[in-house]
Amino acid sequence: MSFFSFGKSSETDLSPAEFEARMNQEGARVIDVRSDGEISQGTLPNAEHIDFFDSSFKSNLEALPKENTYYVYCRSGMRSGKAVSHLTKLGYKAFNLKGGIMAWGRR
Repeated sequence: MSFFSFGKSSETDLSPAEFEARMNQEGARVIDVRSDGEISQGTLPNAEHIDFFDSSFKSNLEALPKENTYYVYCRSGMRSGKAVSHLTKLGYKAFNLKGGIMAWGRR
């Protein structure tokens, strides 16, 4: 399976309420994988930006420390799901915001 193929596990998908409850725990880091244009519309509190479409996206993910737990989101949950799938295959503890930032507004 290539990095950009779809293949996330439902075990790593969190509802907006679950995501919100966990994202402020000790050791948690929130990662926004949307584009620069998308994040100009606003981000979740304390979110770090790693643009999914940046040529160094994969290496930026792999440079993250493994001792943290990552809560990853995008607009709809597709890109963040791919990022979470990649991270978990590398041994990271990572979770996807199911439905992305669009679902966040409906929580």
